[in-house]
Amino acid sequence: MAADRKPDKLRLADIAAVDAVKSKLRDPGSAQFRNFRRVPMFADSEADTAIGESYVYCGEINSKNAFGGYVGFTRLAVLPWASKKPDDPYGVPGEQLSVYILNADDLFGPIAVNPFCGEPGSEKTGTPIKA
Repeated sequence: MAADRKPDKLRLADIAAVDAVKSKLRDPGSAQFRNFRRVPMFADSEADTAIGESYVYCGEINSKNAFGGYVGFTRLAVLPWASKKPDDPYGVPGEQLSVYILNADDLFGPIAVNPFCGEPGSEKTGTPIKA
């Protein structure tokens, strides 16, 4: 029975990750995702554990700036953090998502992104997510 619910739980987590990224953008409707994927954080991530303990989302995002022009694709990561969040709208209780969208001025972003997503040019593989 739990195995039957896991795909639904993963799909809800995928939607939550996409929405978390869009919530950080000036123009969420302009979001273009590339190479967006769910990456296991640990070797046993396929086990039926809490989504927030198992996966990180990696990829690239392009969106419009304040002048209405696209800024170009930049790397991103969506990292789950445990929290006491009882009314999660996506049905994934106990999670809070942190979004890191890298830019030229970001000194600490690669420290947060690279361990989970891999170095640029050698990104970790994962399950593709349609955003």
